[in-house]
Formats: sequence, structure tokens, C-alpha cells
Amino acid sequence: MRNKIIMLAGFIVIIIGVGLISQLSAEDPPKKEVIDPNKELVEKLSSPDLPTAEGAHKELIKMGDELVNQYQKLKAEIGGKKSSSKVKDLNKAKAEIEKFARTISDGCKLEDGDTKKYCVTIRDYFYAKAQQKIAFVSYRDNNWEIYLMGADGKNPENISRNNSDDHSPAWSPDGTKIAFVAKRDGDEEVYVMDSNGANQKRLTTSASPDVSPSWNQDGTKIVFASKRDGNYEIYIMDADGKNQKRITKHTKEDFAPHWSPDGTKIVFISTRDDMWQIYVMDKEGKNPKRFSNGKANDSVPKWSCDGAKIVFVSEQDGNKEVYVIDSNGKNQKRLTNNTSIDDYPSCIPDGKRILFVTNRDENNEIYVMDANGDNTKRLTENPTDDISPVWCPSSLEEIASLFQEAK
Repeated sequence: MRNKIIMLAGFIVIIIGVGLISQLSAEDPPKKEVIDPNKELVEKLSSPDLPTAEGAHKELIKMGDELVNQYQKLKAEIGGKKSSSKVKDLNKAKAEIEKFARTISDGCKLEDGDTKKYCVTIRDYFYAKAQQKIAFVSYRDNNWEIYLMGADGKNPENISRNNSDDHSPAWSPDGTKIAFVAKRDGDEEVYVMDSNGANQKRLTTSASPDVSPSWNQDGTKIVFASKRDGNYEIYIMDADGKNQKRITKHTKEDFAPHWSPDGTKIVFISTRDDMWQIYVMDKEGKNPKRFSNGKANDSVPKWSCDGAKIVFVSEQDGNKEVYVIDSNGKNQKRLTNNTSIDDYPSCIPDGKRILFVTNRDENNEIYVMDANGDNTKRLTENPTDDISPVWCPSSLEEIASLFQEAK
């Protein structure tokens, strides 16, 4: 078993780029073939304190988590800035994960039972970790709760788990937290929780409703709408709930803010022109500009993940349909065309698809379609309503594919 630990330690040496193993074999595990090994790590993994290969398995999980977390952090820092100086660092981080995935893949092909078993476990762990998740709101437990499901609509899980209504989930840029709205203390307030539902914390405490949270590009601030000053206005606060500041001041209602991927703009809806219309303003609340055509009520605007477009819902054709418009307010296009209601659009990080909700099957269900409106596909099938889908923005689909290839 000691030899198996040394072999797994050799895998780690490959991953961190300090050596090469010429051949992997369960019967003749590599020792002398390691070039410039990380001796301290190898000695640690082969010490008597780790009597089984399970210790090496845990070290690999820890190392892989650090690589993936670093990749997520860089993704969040870059946001929508394609010319960021950190793009080079991001590509390097992805290359390290590729190296990690290839090494685990090699271990999965070994004939040795224990070594192969641990490598398969590691591969499946990181494939599941990197797979995209969709947060959504459902009434399937007889109140509104926040759920997670896979990108294919499978394995829904209630993560808010509270007797009061929870809704309006909003992912942090790194995919580790979800801001949401809950009516647990008499009125609607903004809360935050870990992406698995743990560590739920209330961020706002006003006596009036605080709703519609959305994160900025680096996860340090949250924009939201509040009625604490008599009508709905847009506010900004730190991610921990501190330093709440009003950024709009109008006699009409301002609602449903959503922060742009580069952190410079906020899209929202307002009744300042007598019906709900889409506006875009600077992050400080300055220079509001109307994007809607004024023909009918528009709602739930969301930026695309590259910041090039805004998806929204409009009633200009008689019922609620999903539309898209360029981020400069031009080239408005209708994406859905159905006699039923289509609502709650949300873009997917790959830029190729859009989530939305429709009642074309009697109750509200979650669908996905191509960015041009083609190829609609139903994701949820449940006798009660499912609404407000939002795709995890951590952009790890490409990482999941690396571990999928190892299968």
C-alpha cells in the first residue's frame, strides 16, 4: 500500500509541473523516474502517518479544489473585460487543470484496483463540481423555495429549506454564493447563502420590501430595489450588507436592477414614462437612458454574459414574449412566438442559449432555447410552478468537459 501512495504522490508531482513520470504501473510504481520531485510532498504522502492510499486521494482532492477555485476567482475578476491583463493568468490556470485532468485520466486506466478506484472517485468529484447548475424557484413544497438542478434539468434539490417564501435567486460571479429574497421577518428582505444552501444570512433590515438583488462583476457589491423611501428605488450595498446607498431618486418606480458583466452599467425597469420601460444607467445611478420603445410594459431585463445584449420580456405583441436588444439599445428582436406567456429570461455563460419560463404546458415550467429563439427544450416537468431560472455564472462548463473526457 505504501507503494500505491508513492505512485499517487507521483501524480501530484506531474500536476504541479515539477517532474515527469515515465511510466505508471501498479506492480512497479515509479520512484527514481521522478525528475526534480517535490520531496517534501512525496515524503508527506508516503509517511507512516498515512497507512492507506486514502491519504493521497485526499491530497489530490485538495489540490484539485485549489486549482479550480483559482480558476473561478480569475474568471470573476475578469468578468466581461475581454482585454483584461489577467486573461493570460486564466489560460495558465486552465492549463494546470487540464494537466490535472489528464493525470487523473491516466490513473483511471490503471489495472491496479485501489489506485484506479481513487482516481475514478477524484474524476467524478471534479466532473460533478464543474458541471453547471441552475438555480430556480419552485412551489413543489407548497411554498416558494429556491432549488438547484443540473444543466439538463435533473436532480432538483431544495436548498433554501424554509417555511416562508424564498425567491429571486442571484448567483455571485464565482458561483459560490446566492443572494435571494425571503419573507421570513414580516416583509421581503435580501439574504445570502452558500451555493449549497448553508450559512443563510440576512443582509437588509428595513421595514419596507427589499427585493431583486444582483451582484457586481467582482462579487463585492449587490444592487437591489427597495421601497423604504415610499416608492421603489435602486440601492447598492456591500456584499455583507453594509454601506447601503440609494442611487436613483424619482417620483415613479424603479425596479428589477441587473448589473452588467463589466460592472459599469445597471439595467432596470421604471414607470417614469407611465408604463414599465427598460433603462440603462451608470453604476452610480447617473445618465439613465430609456431603451424601450414605449409601446407596452417591459420587464425582467438581464444582461447577456458578454454584456453585448439584454434579454427581457415585453407585452408589445399582446402577451408576454421574450425579446433581445443590443446593449446600445438597437436591434430589438422577438425570440419567442407563442400564445402562452413566456417570461423570466436569463442568458447562459456560453452565449449560445437562453433559459426562460413558459406556461405553454398549462403550468409554469423552465425551458432552454438557442440565443436566436430556435430549438426550445423543456427542462422541468412538475405539476406545480417552476420560475426564475438563473444559470451559475462560474463558467466551468469547459472544465467539466475535461473530466468528461477522462470517463
